[in-house]
This record gives sequence, C-alpha cells and structure tokens, in this order.
Amino acid sequence: MPIDRSNSSACLHEAGAAVQVVSRRPIQWLEPDRSGTRSTLERILAPDAGIAPGWINWVWDHRPVLFYRLPQPWKDAYNAMYHSGATDWLRKRVLGNVTLRERRTVTKVEVAHERLKATMSDGATVSADHIILATGYTVDINRLTMIHPSLRTKIATDRGSPVLSHWFETSVPGLYFVGLTSLRAFGPLYRFVAGCGAAARRVAGAITRGRVGRSRPVTQRAVAENAAADL
Repeated sequence: MPIDRSNSSACLHEAGAAVQVVSRRPIQWLEPDRSGTRSTLERILAPDAGIAPGWINWVWDHRPVLFYRLPQPWKDAYNAMYHSGATDWLRKRVLGNVTLRERRTVTKVEVAHERLKATMSDGATVSADHIILATGYTVDINRLTMIHPSLRTKIATDRGSPVLSHWFETSVPGLYFVGLTSLRAFGPLYRFVAGCGAAARRVAGAITRGRVGRSRPVTQRAVAENAAADL
C-alpha cells in the first residue's frame, strides 16, 4: 500500500467512511523521516536519498545513467520486485482507524441487497457501498491520444514504453518522457515524485547543452539487440 493508497484510506476515514483495505502483500511502513538529525556515521552507512536513506536509493537518485546502462532483462526483473512502502507520517492516521486485510486478494464481487459484496481469497466476505480498485498502471503510449497519431508512429517503443536515450529523449528529437513512462529505462525511483528532480536535471542538461536533435537516436531494434546480447 504505497503513499497514494494509504493517503486515500486515511482521507476517507477522516471524511467519515468505514474503510477496509485489501492488499496482496504485507504493508511495508517506511521508517520515520530523520533528515537533519542523522549522525555522520548513519549518513555514511545509508546516505539520504529521495525515497529513503540507503546507497542503492542514492545511486538511482544521483546517478540515473548507471541504472540505464544495465541490461534490460535485469532492469525488468529489478523493477518487478521493487515494492514501494507507505510513508511513516500516515501510520497513525491508518493503523487503528482502517481495517487492513493483508496477504489477501478479492476473488469475486457481486451485488447483494443493493450493496456490493466482495469475497476474499480466505473466504471472508465484505459488504460495501463503494469499491475502489487501486490496480496501478501499465504504460502504453499508443493510448495517449493527446499525441497525434502521425507523431506516435515515429516514437520507438518496447512493450508499450518509449525507448529512451540516457537523456530521457525518445527517437523523436526534442521529445522527452519522464515519470512512469521512463520506469523501464531508469528504474523505480522515476515513478515517484522523488524522481522528478533527477529527471528534470537530466532533461534540462540535455537541452542547455544543445543536445536536442543531435543526441544519438534510439531504436527498438537497438534495444532488442542489446537485450539479446545481454549488454
């Protein structure tokens, strides 16, 4: 249950709703934010980073190109196993106020007595007025209809995601993608607000250095060849 879902749960409870959350995995609560109070040794062992302290998070935050250079199969596997956590400042607003059903899934939803009846994987049932499906997103830029079809056809893609250069630039010179659409290329940090700074610096650097239109174009064929060669 990452921050958006835990925040929604807390807000719904505070608005007077009786909230129940069903999650496939146990909720991972992040440690309290101790920025500015950590000792020098603590900062050496686990430097401050956008998501949470730690060398891995620091590297993804400050050296995004290092992740970019890794083999795509490795990156896909890493992204798949990277699970976000719920921020500590929401802990008191959720625990004891929201019913948590962890390690469960919803197997069936039906209408019963003019209400929704959800059946859990453990056989328990929940009667509700509303059900919110926090299913996440799958990137597919072909569904971004605000981009003209003639332009979309020029954007090289791989599994629905734009193929990006190490400057976040697509195969169309001057067109950049950041955020969730850059996840496969640059890693999990960039699906969070915490990754905005690093992405913005990278894109701004590309523009100010006059790389627009001159950076080496990326192609879907190149991505496939790199993956096959495990480069």
